[in-house]
Amino acid sequence: MASDKPLVCVVYLGGTLVNDKDGSVSYTGGEAHLTDVDRDMTFHQFKMEVAEMHGGDVSGLTFKYPLPTNKKTLITISNDKDLRRMVDMNRDTASPEIYVLTKGAVPVNPPPETNNTPSRASMNSIVELPTPIPCNVERPNKLSVYWETAITGVGQLFKDVHDFRESLRKYAIAKNFGYKFVQNDRGRVTAKCKGEGCPWRIHASRVSTTKIIKVRVFKDVHTCDRIFGTQSHPPHVTRFWIADAVKKKLQDIPDYKVSDIVKDIYNEYGLKINYSQAWRGKETAREQLLGKDVDFYKQLPRYCEKLIETNPGSIAALATTNEERFHRLFVSFRACIHGFEHGCRPLLFLDGTSLKSKYGGTLLIAASLDGNDEIFPVAFAVVEQEEYVSWHWFLVQLKSALSSSRPLTFISDRHKGLQEAVPLVFEDSTHAFCLRYLTRDLKKEMKTYPKEVKDVVVELFFAAARACRKDEFVACIESIRSVSPEAATWIMDVEPERWANLFFKGSRYNQMASNVIEFIDGWITKACDFPVLKLVEAIRSEIVELFRARLEASDKWNTRLTAKAEEKMRREIDRAPLLSVSVSSALVFEVIDDHTNIVDLEKSDCTCLNWKVMGLPCRHLIASLNCIGRDAYDYCERYFLSDYYKLTYTESINPVLDVDSISSVSNAETVVDSYPNVELPKIHRQRGRPKKRRVELHDTEKRTFLCGKCKEPGHNKKTCKAFGLLTS
Repeated sequence: MASDKPLVCVVYLGGTLVNDKDGSVSYTGGEAHLTDVDRDMTFHQFKMEVAEMHGGDVSGLTFKYPLPTNKKTLITISNDKDLRRMVDMNRDTASPEIYVLTKGAVPVNPPPETNNTPSRASMNSIVELPTPIPCNVERPNKLSVYWETAITGVGQLFKDVHDFRESLRKYAIAKNFGYKFVQNDRGRVTAKCKGEGCPWRIHASRVSTTKIIKVRVFKDVHTCDRIFGTQSHPPHVTRFWIADAVKKKLQDIPDYKVSDIVKDIYNEYGLKINYSQAWRGKETAREQLLGKDVDFYKQLPRYCEKLIETNPGSIAALATTNEERFHRLFVSFRACIHGFEHGCRPLLFLDGTSLKSKYGGTLLIAASLDGNDEIFPVAFAVVEQEEYVSWHWFLVQLKSALSSSRPLTFISDRHKGLQEAVPLVFEDSTHAFCLRYLTRDLKKEMKTYPKEVKDVVVELFFAAARACRKDEFVACIESIRSVSPEAATWIMDVEPERWANLFFKGSRYNQMASNVIEFIDGWITKACDFPVLKLVEAIRSEIVELFRARLEASDKWNTRLTAKAEEKMRREIDRAPLLSVSVSSALVFEVIDDHTNIVDLEKSDCTCLNWKVMGLPCRHLIASLNCIGRDAYDYCERYFLSDYYKLTYTESINPVLDVDSISSVSNAETVVDSYPNVELPKIHRQRGRPKKRRVELHDTEKRTFLCGKCKEPGHNKKTCKAFGLLTS
């Protein structure tokens, strides 16, 4: 059917609406494109078609079409229904016209026939024939081209003075000239071209007692060469304009790169800005989105009070310097404390990472393991730097948060401050070293060795740490010594009682390494540049989501143990029937596999040490229990039971403050009067560009490339001397 055929419409871009003498409206200037429009096309699809025509954003544009029988009236297209109605009304029109305009654009009157003669209809207005000088910058199909119609002539109306100033800025950018204000207040704005002796001038003032601004004088004549606005430094592209241009993307992509801002400004607007301009624009947009940093720091005392009020039993400790500047902040939510004491093993990982913000600082973390071997956050703090004083303060706050007196095992790197602070604050605790940090230091000691040799030594090092028999431990160390005597000496000097299962006095549940920082790295990557209060809120939101997700996942379990503990248990149960068991007494058994192992139920011990190390029955214990008809699940530590796992995540973390509202200056000023004053910390800038990514622990050696011919390192086949000899 004919009615189903698409309309071939003429889409006009980049021109101006003009009121003709008979009252009708026409579109002059710009360029024209043809496009097909039918009733099935959505308004979004139509906008995408227009966007492809000029290669820019269409968010600041509006779409209108004249009625087929009335050229004096323009109808706006703003949704799918409007677009379908346009198709239906223009079925009999040969080439329907659609005008693409900037929002707020109105038709202008044609210039008078007499040169420089004021119109009687506007006694206080002056209209001059425009004699535009061609712009010295080509911006085809860029959004800034359409700003040429931001200022159309005398009589144009703007909703307020800010709207007029912004339109004037866009107009100047599109025309590539600079201007300066002669008069600029709430009711009147007069501007002239920066060019020496250039007659370009515009004057606008308020309409009666309203906020509406009307253009009274517009002398659109340039005699200057406009060299003060170059392609590399376009006029009036300030940090505030850049902030408005990138604010939406920065909100959607918090780690929006400055280099990407430079590219996007050119691709969308055809404007070249340098890196420093883009950086200042991003910082301005960030401040507009997040609020001023000083307001967030002033809110910290109130935030701490509200945190304890909304989450009773939580700890929020704030410390300031003698100058009332921010110094440290410790936070531990009641839900985290409850989960650790009721469902997590008595195991705490301690670690820290630098915050890559302009104020510096370090984030300290204390975390444990739940019954499913997943990282469980217990407490965190923002301190000045990772040193003995800050770690001691952190551990004192942590001890005040914990109510149970069970002995704890701490796992961390070999930081000297931690080695001194842990036994001082937690007297009955044990302190183990993380093998990931130890292997990093070990590789540094072996810097002259090839990577393959280092990997072999590290593998033997881990085997020695997990060894449960002395002969196995000695064999691993001797194997290391045969490869590198220096490495073996270094390893034995690092106190084996701090890292080897065989000699460690506490219970580390076979947790040889910590990956706490890697676990929360995704939490803080997008927020590490935020003020402290926003960082705390970001972490709180992540913990809330973590608790919810894990509790929902545990509802699907139908086993007595957690998913990972059940998997370990099943492996041991399957191997137990293959072992030979001799009953020495009612509670003592001899179990033989590769070695003879003694199981003592009274002492809860097996000579293989796996029962003690894992917290779950080993295969020797299970084989012994099978002989006397006991259930091996009764000998699992409570932390691995599903019920205790769910208990870990039962308490909730309640919202504290609406942090987004703090960016309001008036709101911030009304609530801080009754609280202690907290000023911004001092900025300690480091040399070079600030790093936004944390340095990884794994070895970062460069890859060794081999020659494609002789397979030797240090050269390629083009420079291979051996290959040259063979071919000569």
